Amino acid sequence: METIQKIGLISKGLLCLLSVNGSAGGAQMSDVNQLRKYRGQDVLTTTVRDCIGKEGFWSRLYDDLVSKGVQTMTLQPELESLLTKLEADKLEPDVLALATEKVPHFKKVMRQGCTADLEKVFYKKAVETAKSFMSGEVSASGFGLTYLENLTVGLQFFKDTPGVLQVVQKLESYKKKELTNLSSQEILLVLKKYPADPLSDFPAEHEADGFEPLLKKLASLLDQVTEFSGGKQHLKTAVLWHFRFLHSQLEAGWKCPGAWVVQKDYSPYIVCLKAVISKCAVDQETAEGAPASDIFTKDLLAWLGLSLEAFQLLQTLLGETASLGTLQQTLGSLSSLLRTNRVLANVLQKLEDLEAGSLPAVRLGQASVQQWGWTQKAKALLRDATGFHDAVDVEASKLKECCEESLIKLKKAAKNMFVHDSEECWKSSLANDASLSEVLSSAQEDGSLSSLDGTLVDQCIGSFEQASFPETT
Repeated sequence: METIQKIGLISKGLLCLLSVNGSAGGAQMSDVNQLRKYRGQDVLTTTVRDCIGKEGFWSRLYDDLVSKGVQTMTLQPELESLLTKLEADKLEPDVLALATEKVPHFKKVMRQGCTADLEKVFYKKAVETAKSFMSGEVSASGFGLTYLENLTVGLQFFKDTPGVLQVVQKLESYKKKELTNLSSQEILLVLKKYPADPLSDFPAEHEADGFEPLLKKLASLLDQVTEFSGGKQHLKTAVLWHFRFLHSQLEAGWKCPGAWVVQKDYSPYIVCLKAVISKCAVDQETAEGAPASDIFTKDLLAWLGLSLEAFQLLQTLLGETASLGTLQQTLGSLSSLLRTNRVLANVLQKLEDLEAGSLPAVRLGQASVQQWGWTQKAKALLRDATGFHDAVDVEASKLKECCEESLIKLKKAAKNMFVHDSEECWKSSLANDASLSEVLSSAQEDGSLSSLDGTLVDQCIGSFEQASFPETT
């Protein structure tokens, strides 16, 4: 019985070391540890124990088990799930993307040999898919540029396999040839990631970023095509979502009537959105009976561009107004604020002129982009006395008060002597056209100047000059 137990211990320990997941035949890491700790006299058991402990094949298996055993057990279900997906008839885009990410990771952190079946299936699928594109058996229609880029990355994983690099080179040539078509397909795939109904709840994962990752990718892809005329409904959906997001940011910043505090610089966001809109095809005419809301007209694209320009000007104006601090800062930025104010008023007038004309609405069902415009609210801001203009009035009042306080201190320090119409002033007896010698003589005869604290007067003069003429640059 004892012999059978020893043979069982040895078998389980070796099975644990040899199996890729360390659990073949019910073996466990504890079986290996028990075998390594054996201190009995049995020759077979001690021989196996010493083999595991010495440098060599068994020792390397043990080190591999110790360093990667837990990770292997943890990731095994994920590996098996990916293998099942790869065994399907078609290599789906999400499965391909997952495989290009996970297969190299699994190979790195799991025990040697664990990924053999997965690699074999992935290699076969990747090569077959690439060849089907290049032969024309499968059209690029329905597949985007990202799919082929992921396919190239997947094939690169097997670059040491004979023939793979040739397949990669041919696939790159195919991508270059079909770049415009692939980019257009990729644009459609990105657009379809926006929720179809722009009046639905804002997706929680995009409440903070306003679909910015999708917007950046969209702008980058559109930069690769001359003009994008397909998928207008999806493009309208994207534009609606982005205008809705920007509108919500201004709403959130409207802390009280006429006073907005913009917390973030949306310039990069605006630049990307402008780039997207600039690629929208201008429809010169519509099919008979087609509603105006189904087209992008020249006026409508102009309205979209001007609206984004107005947003940026609002951010500049309101952000600087909200940050007015010291008197010097206020006066220093006042001319800039007034300039921005004038430019914004001009842009808003252009928007109003467009809106007064036959401007079609970018509409999807009950949603229209104009309902998330900000023309009227911006005009209200410029008219509101508690807003921008009030901020200037407040700071002007501060300037007046500061000057008056400084002047009172200066008068006190100089004992009112510098006031020309004061009887106490040594200049009161002098004529307006008195000569220099008369001025010096009068000052010496009066003698009251000697009673002044020159240092204090000098300090008061400096304070008054600083209050009256603060830095404006």
